[in-house]
Amino acid sequence: MPRTTVSPIELSVDGVDGFPTPFQIVIARLARTPSLVAGYAGLTSLLDSTDFHRIGELPLDEWVFHLSLIYAGSLDEIGWQALDDRSRRAVEPRPKEVITSAEFVWYAHGIEHVETLRFGAKAKGHVRTPAPVERP
Repeated sequence: MPRTTVSPIELSVDGVDGFPTPFQIVIARLARTPSLVAGYAGLTSLLDSTDFHRIGELPLDEWVFHLSLIYAGSLDEIGWQALDDRSRRAVEPRPKEVITSAEFVWYAHGIEHVETLRFGAKAKGHVRTPAPVERP
């Protein structure tokens, strides 16, 4: 596969939001910056040629870019609704960050595997399989 350059990605939070039941997760919703959308599209293209499977993958135009803040799956419906209602808001001024690497995490046979992807460097068209990482 040809080598491609993965560019740094600009992240900008545009609000606090939530994924509804059954997920019940409070998130920092990320703006769809050109570099974020392009980076995700490029990763999707690379992964399409591998045997990695992403559960519940949505098309790019429906994907909600986010950072998970609170996992609230143990709350009952009333508790979750109260937290969700109190948490939702726009964020101004928008926090911004340029990231130059990311961790790609997957699970196989009950073991978590982690690969660090460096942006701004030449990347091969595949993901190497590192040694398993034991996490508590």
